[in-house]
Amino acid sequence: GAYLELSGDPNPVHTCDDAARDMGLPGCIVPGILIAGAAQNVIEDDRVTTLKARFMAPVPIGERVTFKCIERAGGLSRVFALGQDGVIAATIDFKSA
Repeated sequence: GAYLELSGDPNPVHTCDDAARDMGLPGCIVPGILIAGAAQNVIEDDRVTTLKARFMAPVPIGERVTFKCIERAGGLSRVFALGQDGVIAATIDFKSA
């Protein structure tokens, strides 16, 4: 709730189970950009210059998210955000200076 207030995100799929279900979701879901922001804590470089996120599966409010990081060539890192069921909810690619 605090994140939504700060971000000004009015999307009811994050606050109303009925609205989320009307969109085919299981209930309220975590904002994708909140997951992408949390993923930055997984990499060990504070000089991130580029972030590119792809969202593949919703994460219900209250569900645990696990992050796995793979270092790649050229200053790239890829973080996988996994839902409780092990499904990839998002991939987040970071480039560092």
